[in-house]
Amino acid sequence: MSAVIQKNTPPTAKKGYQTGVILAGGTGGHIAPGIALALELQNRGIHVHILSLKKNKNYQDFSQLKMEIHFYDMPPLPKNLKGSILFPLKLCQSLLYSFTFFRKHSIHFVVGMGGYSMIAGLIVATILRKPYYLCESNARPGLATILFARKARKIFINFPISTKLSSFSSLSSHQEKMIQVGTPIRPSICHLLNDLAHDSQNKRNKKQGIHPSSDKICHILVLGGSQGAIQINEIVSQIILSQQKNQNEANKYFWTVQCGEKNLSSMKQNFPKAKFPSLKLIGYENAIEKYYSQADILICRSGSSVLSEALCFGIPLLLVPYPYSKGEHQEANAQYLASKGAAVCFLQKDTGFEKIYASLHELQLKQQKRKKMILASYQLAQPNAAEKITSMILS
Repeated sequence: MSAVIQKNTPPTAKKGYQTGVILAGGTGGHIAPGIALALELQNRGIHVHILSLKKNKNYQDFSQLKMEIHFYDMPPLPKNLKGSILFPLKLCQSLLYSFTFFRKHSIHFVVGMGGYSMIAGLIVATILRKPYYLCESNARPGLATILFARKARKIFINFPISTKLSSFSSLSSHQEKMIQVGTPIRPSICHLLNDLAHDSQNKRNKKQGIHPSSDKICHILVLGGSQGAIQINEIVSQIILSQQKNQNEANKYFWTVQCGEKNLSSMKQNFPKAKFPSLKLIGYENAIEKYYSQADILICRSGSSVLSEALCFGIPLLLVPYPYSKGEHQEANAQYLASKGAAVCFLQKDTGFEKIYASLHELQLKQQKRKKMILASYQLAQPNAAEKITSMILS
């Protein structure tokens, strides 16, 4: 079962919108949705460029794209005296690059995917009077979104901006521009969702080579990101070791844990396959989506991209927000999904593995509670976000 993607007859490029640029840099949470949106625009006949940060040159998904990718050196907002001194110079360099870029490629419109990486591009768009749109994936908007909201044509949001958040007051005067459509998800996710809608469970298992489903086995997927999350690895390790003391309990679970490439070797040493046959460890997996359809429960951080993808598969979520995310946006994301019944949120500062283990065990035993979370996830899913955003930009 998965969220259904509905395709409508889309508008194509309108006059003055033949060439656009997606400003997507910083982290994968900005880049992956930016690529998804760029591909949808390209499918509508738009000549699309992506402008990212130089530090993202080796981002794996860029190498697979058949479109023009450009990189500049937009600096992060300064945190200390040295940064404050260097910031104006680096910003001027980024602005000069952006001016040249916009002129050379005859850019008609701009879409900013959030984060500081879009600042120079949006300043130039404002000066050149180019229409621009903002995509804000988090429940707590970033500073860049707040700064550029006034001139934006539309602000596409993923989660409602809570009136309890201090950032809401900065955007409250722009509510008429804010449209909740979700975050664009990767085409590979969309393709898998379509396959799941037309393929049988047995065929999917055979095709994907994933541990087969069983009424007696609860499949736990753990995503710590490509770099891994040490705290999540530690929590999961403690849970698995606790289960191992009771073989009947251990036999009820199958674990797939993305522990990060740098942690893979040590995790394999601590959990040898012969002793832990119901545990699959992976470092970096480019096609992590193939595990979504088999997951009964997902343990992860609460970055907007992974949440948007997981909701499309109706997976109950046990979330441990990264406590140092800017503006505590991961906590805001997790709290929103928890309020809707799709997730249980555990704050890192006061959460030991026991609480997560207890919640995991409860979901494994209480099928009805898990079904309610599955339904809540499906109701929040927005698999058509890229198509909706594109249609509103071009309409």
